[in-house]
Amino acid sequence: MNLDVLNGLLTVPAKKWSNIKEVLKSYFSESIATLKNGNEFHNVLLSTLNMLKEDKSASALRNYASRLHVYYNAPLIKADVQQLYNAKLLVVNLNKEKERAIIAGQTTGAILSRKGAEEFAKEIQQDVEKETEKIQTNQEEQETSNNDVMRIVDGNYNPSIEEIESVIDEEVEEEERECLILDNGYPALTTTKTINIGPVPKDLPNHGKSKLTQGFHKYKEEVFKQGLNNMLTFESNTHEILALTHVLLLKQRHVDLQLKTMDEDVLNKTYNDFMDKFNAEYDNKEFISELKDINKDLKRAGFKRDRILEDLHGKMMAQKLGSFEYGVLRCLQNIVEEFPDQPLQDIKEHDLIHNIIDPVLRPFISSSSCRLRWPEINADVRKCRTTRTQRPDAMVSEVKGVQYSKCVGYGEAKAANTDNHGKGVDLVRLAVFGKDCIDAYKLNHVITFQIVEPEATYTCIELAQISFPRTISDVKSFIDDVSSYYTIYKVFKSIQESLNQVFWQENHRETLDTPQYLHAINKTKSNRRLCFVHYG
Repeated sequence: MNLDVLNGLLTVPAKKWSNIKEVLKSYFSESIATLKNGNEFHNVLLSTLNMLKEDKSASALRNYASRLHVYYNAPLIKADVQQLYNAKLLVVNLNKEKERAIIAGQTTGAILSRKGAEEFAKEIQQDVEKETEKIQTNQEEQETSNNDVMRIVDGNYNPSIEEIESVIDEEVEEEERECLILDNGYPALTTTKTINIGPVPKDLPNHGKSKLTQGFHKYKEEVFKQGLNNMLTFESNTHEILALTHVLLLKQRHVDLQLKTMDEDVLNKTYNDFMDKFNAEYDNKEFISELKDINKDLKRAGFKRDRILEDLHGKMMAQKLGSFEYGVLRCLQNIVEEFPDQPLQDIKEHDLIHNIIDPVLRPFISSSSCRLRWPEINADVRKCRTTRTQRPDAMVSEVKGVQYSKCVGYGEAKAANTDNHGKGVDLVRLAVFGKDCIDAYKLNHVITFQIVEPEATYTCIELAQISFPRTISDVKSFIDDVSSYYTIYKVFKSIQESLNQVFWQENHRETLDTPQYLHAINKTKSNRRLCFVHYG
C-alpha cells in the first residue's frame, strides 16, 4: 500500500474518522514493518500510529499528516506511482460510485499512473467497506439490545459513512466530494451529539420572557416527538427543525404547532417588539426626491450612462463616506454601470452572486473594516470544503490588521429554479451559522440574508423582503425599497459584542451536531408539500 495514499486518508472529514480508524491502524502497522528502523519517515509514521492508538482527535492527526508528505525518500510499498514531484497530499475518494484517486491541494506537478491510482482506491475502498459493515452490525446489535433507547438520544451512536451523507450535504457537486477539509475560520463551538432540549425553564412571573421560554420548551418537546418518528421535512417543518437546536423562527403568521404549544399573544408581542426595535423607516424626503429624478433620467429614451454616472459621482462626493446615502448612490452607480437593459435568462447561482447580489449589497455592508466575502466563488476555497454545512455562500467578516477576524453575518443565494427543499436547507443552515456566531463572539445579534431570484432562545426574525434590481428599469423598485435597505443598514451597524460572559455561560445552548439532524428529518423532498416559509 502506497504511504502517500495512507497519508491522504488522514485528511478525510472528522465525521468519517471513526469508521476508518481501525483500517488505518492496521495499514500503518504493516507499513512500519517494511521500513528501516530509525529512518526519519519511519519515526514520523510511528508517531502517527501512536496517536491513532491514543485516539487523538482527527484535527490533530490531520496536522500530523501534513508533515508526512515531506519524506518522499522512504521506500514505497508499491511502485504504482511513477513520479511525484511537489504534490502536497494524495486523497482517496471513498465515494462508492467513483473508484479513483485524485490529487488535492496546490499541486505544482504530479504524474500518476492512472491504473495504479484506481487500484489503490479499490483496495482501500474494499477494506473500508468491510470495516464499515462490521461497525454497522455491532451498532445494530447494540440498538436491538436497548429497545427503550432511541438512536436519536444515543450519545455513543457512531453513524456509518452512508448515514453521514446527510440530507444537508446532498447538493454538493461531485468534484467537491473529492477535497480535503481545511480550517475554515468560522466560529465553531462544541456541538452536541444528542438532541437535548434542556431542562424545563423556571416560572419567573416578573420576568418578561418567562412565558416565551416556557412555551418554547413545550414546543421543543412536541418537535422532539416528531423527530423520533422521522416526520420532519425541510419544506413544511423549517420552524420545527430549527427548534431542535434552540432557534425560534418567528414570522408574522405562526405555524400550527407553535400556536398549540405557545401563547399566541406572547408570540405576537415578541415578533412586534423585534420589528419595532429593528424596523427603520427612511424619511429623508429630499434625498428620495433626488433618487426619483435619477430614475426619471434612466427612463428617458437614449439616455447616456456616462452622464448619469458623472451625476451620481458628484452626489456621492457630497455625502459622508460610509453613510447610508453614500451606499445608496454607490449601489445606483453599480447598477447604471454594470446592469443590462434587459434581464439575463437562466441565471445560475454564481452569476446571481457576481452580477446582481454583490453590486447591490456591497455598498451597504462592506467597508475597509468589514468585508462582504463570497467563499463559493473562490475556486481554491470551494475545492477544499467537503460539505455544504461548512461553507455559506456569503460571509461578513471584520478586518483586524491583515487578517479577517469575527464574522457578523452570513448569506445564501439560490437561482429561481431552486425547489423549496433546497431553500429550506439554506435557511436552516443560515440560522445555525448565526446562532454559533452569537455564541462564539458574544454578539447582541447577527444579520443573515437569503436571496432567491424572483430557556435560552435564539430568535430568528425576517426583517425585510427585497426584490433585487436586475436591469436599469428596476431602479424604481430599488428606490421603493429604500426603507428596507435602511433597516438592513441600521441593524448591521448596531451589531456589537455586548453579551455578558456570565450571562452567556448560563444561558447559551449547544448547537445540534449536523449528522444528528439525519435521524429527525425525512430525507424525501416534494414541491407538493405545504411550505410555511415564503422565500420570495
